[in-house]
Amino acid sequence: MAYAAKLGINTSRNNRKGHDQELGSPWFYRPVKAASPEQFLEDEIYFLRRRMEQLFNQEQSLTSESVIEVSSLLDRKINEYMNKVSQSR
Repeated sequence: MAYAAKLGINTSRNNRKGHDQELGSPWFYRPVKAASPEQFLEDEIYFLRRRMEQLFNQEQSLTSESVIEVSSLLDRKINEYMNKVSQSR
């Protein structure tokens, strides 16, 4: 807090409340748009790639059962994504 005060930043609760009112309630409570099926698949693909990398680092093998399992699922998701994208064009 002392560092914030040196920078001239007021971190008190009252200041934050005023800031919230300044932005207006609709800014905070707008409905969230649902992600498209393509975006959802992109997120899944990203997650699976990361998971496969983690498993590889743990197992130190591309042929371990867990790495192959995630890799196969990743392949299916990539194919599903490519099919959805090509259909929408």
